[in-house]
Amino acid sequence: MKKKEGYRILGLILFLLGLFFLLNSKVDIITSAVVGIPLASSTLSSIPSILFIIIGIILMTSSETKDLEIVVSKIAQKRLKKDKKIQSDYERYIDEIIMIRADPKSRPQERIGEFQVSPRGRGKGGIRVAWHYDKESNKLYIDDFLYHVKENKYVDNWTEKATKKKIRIKDYEMEGYDKF
Repeated sequence: MKKKEGYRILGLILFLLGLFFLLNSKVDIITSAVVGIPLASSTLSSIPSILFIIIGIILMTSSETKDLEIVVSKIAQKRLKKDKKIQSDYERYIDEIIMIRADPKSRPQERIGEFQVSPRGRGKGGIRVAWHYDKESNKLYIDDFLYHVKENKYVDNWTEKATKKKIRIKDYEMEGYDKF
């Protein structure tokens, strides 16, 4: 179970317990009035119930998070349009993006320059995805589609340029991004 689902369930349980105790305290007050037994003030006995309800609502609503938005750089889109290798492996790139999207905070990755780059897996045909993730906006930026030309050389000497900071995230931001 994910952490946010746990908070929602805990919030719902506290909310329902609060309602139960609140209704129960009101029933006790009515019963004591009918029987004639004096009880503590109704506001004092319902304070814990109201606290349970408030905490439950806070837990249920604070666990709501914005869905992950995925955007692809215009540079990556241009590379896709003109590069036959990327076009032929497009479904593999989509599969890799889906794996990144599943958990961008803990997805295995290699750091090259300012970019995270998807791992080199067996059976992937040497494809890699350059990306970065913004936690605050919950946005996944797909910066570029890459592949190995030779052993450690990517298309257009991308690795060398990114390592020497000749390619930066700012360059991709200047070109812009479109929704995936």
